[in-house]
Parts: sequence; C-alpha cells; structure tokens
Amino acid sequence: MRTKTLSLCMIAKNEAENIARCLGSVEEAVDEIIVVDTGSVDDTMAIARRFGARLFEVPWKQDFSAARNASLDRATGDWILILDCDEEVDRDCLAELTDLVESGEKEAYMITLVNLLTKGVQMNAPALRLFRNRPAYRFCGRLHEQVVPAIAARSGLDAIGGSTIRILHHGYSDQALNQPAKVRRNMDILQACPEGERDAFFLYNLGTEHIRQGEREKGLACLLEALRSTNPGQGYAPMLVKKIATLLMAMQRHKDALAHLARFQRMYAEFRDLDFLEGLCHLNCGRYSRALDCLRRYRQQPSSPDWFTAEAAYDEPTLEALCRTAEAKALRGGREITAKPFLSLCVIGRNEGAALARCLVSAAEIADEIIYVDTGSDDDSVTLAEQLGAAVHPIAWKDSYAGAKNAALAAATGEWILQLDADEFLPDTSRSAIMNQLATPDQDAYILKICTFPDSSLSAETCRMEGQCRLFRNRGFRFCGHVGETIVPSLTAAGATVGLCAAEIHHLHGLAEATLIEEKRQRKMAAIEATWGDAPLLRHFALGQTCCFAGDYADAVRHFERCAELLQRDCRDGGRPRGAAGCDRSQTGDEAGGDAGAVDSGMVGGGAIDGGTISSGAISSGAIGSAAIASAPVDDARLFYLYGLSLMQSGQCSTAASLLAHAGSLYPKYTNLVYLQAVACCMLGRAAEAEGLFDRCLDMGEAHWRDYLVQPGEGSYKAACALVALYAQKGETEEALHAYLRLARIPPALETAMEGIAQLFDDLPAPLETVLAEAGLLQPRGLAVIVKTLAAMGRFAEALRWQRTAWRILLSAPPPRDYRPLLASMECLIDGLLGEGNLQLGDGR
Repeated sequence: MRTKTLSLCMIAKNEAENIARCLGSVEEAVDEIIVVDTGSVDDTMAIARRFGARLFEVPWKQDFSAARNASLDRATGDWILILDCDEEVDRDCLAELTDLVESGEKEAYMITLVNLLTKGVQMNAPALRLFRNRPAYRFCGRLHEQVVPAIAARSGLDAIGGSTIRILHHGYSDQALNQPAKVRRNMDILQACPEGERDAFFLYNLGTEHIRQGEREKGLACLLEALRSTNPGQGYAPMLVKKIATLLMAMQRHKDALAHLARFQRMYAEFRDLDFLEGLCHLNCGRYSRALDCLRRYRQQPSSPDWFTAEAAYDEPTLEALCRTAEAKALRGGREITAKPFLSLCVIGRNEGAALARCLVSAAEIADEIIYVDTGSDDDSVTLAEQLGAAVHPIAWKDSYAGAKNAALAAATGEWILQLDADEFLPDTSRSAIMNQLATPDQDAYILKICTFPDSSLSAETCRMEGQCRLFRNRGFRFCGHVGETIVPSLTAAGATVGLCAAEIHHLHGLAEATLIEEKRQRKMAAIEATWGDAPLLRHFALGQTCCFAGDYADAVRHFERCAELLQRDCRDGGRPRGAAGCDRSQTGDEAGGDAGAVDSGMVGGGAIDGGTISSGAISSGAIGSAAIASAPVDDARLFYLYGLSLMQSGQCSTAASLLAHAGSLYPKYTNLVYLQAVACCMLGRAAEAEGLFDRCLDMGEAHWRDYLVQPGEGSYKAACALVALYAQKGETEEALHAYLRLARIPPALETAMEGIAQLFDDLPAPLETVLAEAGLLQPRGLAVIVKTLAAMGRFAEALRWQRTAWRILLSAPPPRDYRPLLASMECLIDGLLGEGNLQLGDGR
C-alpha cells in the first residue's frame, strides 16, 4: 500500500491534440492532476476534466516560471511530477516512478527526456522532473525554466539523484518546433526579460530563437557569448557546445567547427555526439578516411551518460549509410598526414564559390595540403576555401593564368602536385586512380583526361575531352604562357619523363551562372589581348577558340580565317610547307611570322603538345623530346577541328567540308575531323558521300584524347546513329536493322537503337522477338523503349504484349531489379490509350 502521494503539475494552452495522450500515460501513477490553463480556446480544459484534473485559469504573463509555480502552489502531494502536454511517460517506467515516490531517499531525481525528432531520430536530454513538494523548490527563468538552482540552493547538488525513467517528448518535430507563433512568443518573452536577468542561459535561449528564425549570424553571436560565461559543469553546457558546432557546420564553417569540437572533446570525453559531429564535418569536407575513424569511434563508445543532452543513437540506417559512404571513398588505409606532405592540391579561382567547394571536397581525401590562390574574388570563395582546410593566398590578377598557377606551385610543399581549376573536380574513381599511380610512380609527371561539359545538361553528347599534364613532382616545374598555359616546356627543359594516368578531371564550365561565364570569357579575352597584342597568329587562334567554345561561331570563323591568312603569308615568305596552309609543322615560333613566345603559349603544332597534351610517341618513349617543342605556334589539328565546326555552325557547310577533307588527309587518325566532314555532307545533301564517311568513322574508332581534342561517340555510336538515319531515309531496311543492332551494343546508344528497331516493326525480316533474341537484346530496359515507341505509333495491342513480356523477364531475373524503365513505359502506354479514347476510367458512366 502506498503511503506517499504524487501530484502531476502541468501548464497548458490550446493543447487539445496532446493532453489526453499525456494524462493517459500517467493517470495510474499519480494521485492528483493540477492543470494551470493560461488561455485555451479549444477543448483542452474539457479533456483534462475527464481525467479528474483540478483546473485553474491563470493569466499569461510572458513567464513560464510564474505559470509553472502557480501549479506547484496548488499541489498537495508529497512529490511533484512535471510534464508538458506534448509529453508522455514511458509506461515501462511507471513502476520505477512509483518506487521512487514511495521510498526514494533523494530530494529530486533526474529523468531522461526523449525528444522524438523527424525521420526516427531521437535526442535524449537530462531533465529534473521529479522532486519533493517543498515551498523552497520553485522554478526560475522566464523561458526554458529551471528548478535545479532552487533545489541546489536548499539541499545541495548531492540531493539530486538519477533514474532510468523516460519521458517521451513529441513536440520537437520540425513542424512543431518551428511554428512561427511559438517562435514569436519565445522572442517576446526574452525581449521582455529585465537586464539583470540576462545571463548566459538567457543568451543561450536567445541564440536558439534567432536560429529558429533563420538568423544564423545573430544566433551564433549569442551562443558564443553564452559560452564565454558558462561554467562547463552547468547542465546545458554540453548542449551549448554541440549546438555551436552544428550551427557552424550548417554555415559551412567546417574549420571553425572542428576547432570548436577539439576544444571540448577532451573536457566532455564521454559525450560521444561530439565524435559523430567531427566525423560528419570531415565527411562534408571530403576527408573520408578521417570521417570513418570518427564514426567508428562513435559506434564503439557506450551511450553518453544521462546528464548529456545526446542523440539516443543517430538512427541506425542513417549512421550505417554514412559509414558505408565513408568506407567506400576512404583511400588512406591508415596513412596519416605526415610533417612532409605527399600530395599538394593547387587550385586557382575567382568568384567561384558555387563550384569551389565541389572542387576542394573532390580531392581532399588524397591531398595532404590544399593551396588555393584567389585572384580577386568578391564572393565567399576565400572564406569557403579556408573553412574547407585550404591555405589561401590572395594575389592581384595580372592577365596571366600561368602566373596565378605558379603562385600556387610556389606555396606547395608536397612531394607531388595535383593542379585543378576551381570549376573542376575529381570523380570518385579518379581519386583512387591517382593514389594507385603514385603508390609506385614510374614517371616525373602524368597526363590526365580533361572532360569539359560546356552546358548544364552535363551530357556525354556535348562533352569535350583532351589530355593535359596536371600531376607532377614538386621539383620547381612551372607553367608558361599567360593564356593556354602549360607546364610541358618546363618539364622538357628539365628532361622530365611523362606518362598517362588513368584518371579524369571533370570541368563543369556549364554549371556556372551565365554572368560568371561571361565575366570569365571577358577576362580571358582581355588577357589574350594584353599578352599577344604583338603576336597576331597566337592572338587570333586563342580568340577563335574562346569564341567557338562560347558558341559565338561567326566571330570564331573570323579569327580562324585570320589565322589561315597569317599561315599562308608565312609560307609565301619562304617558310616550309605546313599543315593548315601548306607550311612545315616543324617551324618554330620565331620563324612563323615573328610570333615570339610560341613555346611559352603552350599552343604548339602537329598535335604534339596542346595545352599540356603530349603525343603518343612522346608517351611511349617515356620522355618529351626536344623536337616536339620545336614546332609551330598553333596546333594545326585543333585549328582544323574548331575552324570546321565554326564554319558548319555558321552555315558555311561547303567550305567546312572542303577544309575538313584536307585536314583528314593530314591527320588520318583524327576521327572527329571525318565525322564533322560527314555531317557537313549530310547538310549539303550529299548522302552517299556522308554514308561512306560515317562508315569510315566506325572503322577508325574513337580518336584518343591524348593526341587530340575529341568529342566521344563520333567514332562509335554517333556515327552509327547517323548511318541508320541515312539507311532509313533510303528505305534500306536490312542495312538499317544491321546498323541498329550494331548500335544497340553500345550502352549510350541502346535506347536510340531500340526505338529505331521498333519503327521498322512491319518491315523486319523475322518476328521482332526473334530479331531481339538472336541479338541478345531481350532485356527490360530495351523492351521498355519498344513499348513506348509502339504506343507512340498507336499500336497499343503490340505495346501491351511487349509490356507483359518485359515484366515477365524482369521478374524472373535475380534481385536487385530496376522497375523504373517499365513503370515509365506503362505510364506512356496508359497515356496513349487515354488519348485515343481506348481506355476508360471507372465504369465509364
């Protein structure tokens, strides 16, 4: 039989949705229920009355402590239990609650408040909710009121004991937490607080409310000021530390967050949430090995003691996913950064804040140091780079890309250097390729494939690929050429050896804002004019490239025509024959029209070296021969390709076809020249000639990015697509089918091929199922295209039959299965039936 009584004390306002759950969870364990209502206009009081509560209406005075104490003043039990309406006692803890009330020796007991957040996440916080009913024990603080100070003042902190009682709090979902009315109410309370009560805890609460309003800078200022005057032993101090770290990370201030965490991790060694946040911070910065170490440490530690406000455990699926991500991308394998860095990442940029983070994060896992040279940003590039761990070196822009890159090289201390531009990044596979290459290096420098995506589609259809030397030993090599800069001459002069590295750099030029793209273009053109004003051949070639890549084809043609005139003039003045205008490709810059500095420009001829690209002969020899450098001031092959492309885009297809035919004879391995010539012939109506050229492209295969500027597919599926279109135009079904089947074996072209095969449905030499089976094409993704094509042709019965066949094949395959293509084809089929009136919804009435 119980001899001690327990009073439940609550305050409420418009809590009709929650109060029944709260009272129902504890009605068996309490002897009386006190509810102080501060102005409800819903059914809160009626619901409480059904549970036998004693109700008291008290005017709201912008003070939670006053309302809370009003409930204590009316309680008659020996003990007090404090609950809010959006809370409930874990029913498994009722027995412990009853035992403590009956035989507890302490003055008060801490419970664990389990805040139920979104997506299954729980955050546990210690709270003092159970204490003896004494007049001296009253709450203080207008917002986030506390009773601990009063109990400590009368009975000492030793009088407060612990328990395993759990109270579940439902009010911390994003929706409930950020209700504008609740935030405004809390701010009103804080702003009404007298100056004398504005202590560290006040600042903590004020900062929290600023954060909820989206005022991060104000919130951070309040929290940091609170931290300066908060005793580390105060109950809210660990949560204050955690909240500052979380806010710094949300503000992309990762370096500051890590420094803040390091300051307190030893002090709060049992607070494992700080290890989790450190891991998350490293993960956001691309340091996957260090992130993995932190996350593993977090998982190995026991749960934080009850007095820490801590995640109960970050929900296991999320934690597991983070660990898998870090593990999949971790490459260091325990190798720590040493006093002497192994690999230095060198980056230059200006106003590239939107892209710079992606760049630095992509290489942080393999870089022991990051050097960022900023040439005059007025956005957040400098701060962002610093917070991602880069050493930032601002310099004045002097119309020289080589100068900026060399400033970064001069600051690098690693044994190896990787050079990136701010709008470039390393794909995951490239990081491992670089690490593998440097594990047993056999050269002094390496060429990487540069994939430039000129527009926001990031499509392989428009990607340009070329090779550039971007990975090299830190032995004083320097870039030359203010525009079109290259490090190759410096390597050559030192007798360095150069090889290929199986890594790619992706250049996402097209993702930048249009204003930034234009700003960069104007800056580059100004640098060209400033650098090569007295070197017309180099000037026009560089301007032509810039205009072509910007889609300004008319101006590109004008500059390339001027290049051709200058080269013709050089020949007439006694020079030897050469590619673009009958001149000798071994001619030096000094011989070619007085364009001194040809080697320094990095634009050298014959496809030997192009912006750092080195010919296959140089690669196979393991060294860059001096003969390769003694070449003409522009890359003939590149000039032909871009000139022909610009002519075609300007509607001068006849001129383009003639130019490209000549170029193809000079560069018999440059497939892309032949492809452009074939397209030009198509546009001129010369179908037979185009067909032969596309066939030739397929026989040649893809030109290598090591030697030329290329677009992928022009020696494979793009040429095959063009051939099929020509066959179809001529009604040559068998040839078209053969080409489609050849095309279907190229993964990027599968959908195009299957669509074409479906369009030949009635003219096939055998049933469609036989054709596809013999070609090994009875697979769901391709059949989904068949369904969509037949539906678009209005052949719904055949489309439905093939949809069933595709589902049967998919369901017979072992998991995992990709249902998306068949769901899309089913939607297309239904839309077609509805559009034709062949499918009714409901009963049709």
